[in-house]
Amino acid sequence: MPTTFDDIADLIGVTDTFKLGGAYGGTRLTIPGFLHPVQPDSPLALVLGLKKAKRLQAVYAGETIYMPLQSKLKGYRDAAICEEYQRMTAKTLNRAQYLARKYQISERRVMQIVESGTR
Repeated sequence: MPTTFDDIADLIGVTDTFKLGGAYGGTRLTIPGFLHPVQPDSPLALVLGLKKAKRLQAVYAGETIYMPLQSKLKGYRDAAICEEYQRMTAKTLNRAQYLARKYQISERRVMQIVESGTR
C-alpha cells in the first residue's frame, strides 16, 4: 500500500477512498493544480462529490498519486467496518444495514466481515 493511502483516508474517509480506488484503481491519478479548480462536473468531483474533491485538491494539488486496485483496498475497508461496528452501541438498530449501505455491500457480507474480524 502506498503511504499516502492512510493520509487520503484520513482526509476524505475510507468509504470515499475506496470509491476512488474503484474509479482509478491500478492507475496514477493526477490531482488538478490550483490553476484548474475542481468543478462540479470534473471527474474527481463526480466520484467523490465536490466538497471532498476540493479537500483532496487543497492538500494534493498538482501531485500524482498511485491508486491501488480496489481489491487491494478491501483490507482497509474491512478493518473500518469492524471498527465502526464495534463503536456502534448494541442499541443502535440495524448496524449491519447502515454499514452495508455505507460501503455498498450486503448486510450478510458486513456480518461475515465483522465475525471474521472479531475472532
